[in-house]
Amino acid sequence: MILALLSCEKMLDPDEAGNLVPKTVEEDNDLPFIIIDNKKVHVETFGDIRNPLIVFLHGGPGGDYRALISEYGKESASPYISEREYTKGGLSQLQENYFCVFYDQRGSGLSPRYDEEELSFALLIEELDGVIDHFLNEKATRTGQADSAVSLFGHSFGGVLATGYANRYPGKVRNIIAYEPGP
Repeated sequence: MILALLSCEKMLDPDEAGNLVPKTVEEDNDLPFIIIDNKKVHVETFGDIRNPLIVFLHGGPGGDYRALISEYGKESASPYISEREYTKGGLSQLQENYFCVFYDQRGSGLSPRYDEEELSFALLIEELDGVIDHFLNEKATRTGQADSAVSLFGHSFGGVLATGYANRYPGKVRNIIAYEPGP
């Protein structure tokens, strides 16, 4: 035990952001984000925006999307884009045919943390609607192509969120892929 204690060169302060859990987009300016309802949301895109849009919804709640873009042989992708290689697996390879949108839901992954009373299923649906509107508007602005619906890929809780979103906004959903959705 003494050897273990003596081998520690530096004790990290658990109150400092990033020491117990990774830093969020509020704490790390190198992470990609968009603003939805005046709040930062960790988001990453792949592919040509002229292609049909597909939005990936991770499991949890509380998980993150990195498992969906992981490289073969690695448990989870780096949070930094420059440290990854996209030729070795993960759903980001769909970028040849789709404009892929990955985002961390409110209070999850590398998006900002919130108090429990600031989280609800209804808020997650509205946040997803904001993410979808953001990229539909970006597509129209950048390409002149008006698109009104997206595909949703939901894993676990993401499948539940996709279904809830389709019930609230059926006209904005082209199709849903629900992979191991919750009940």
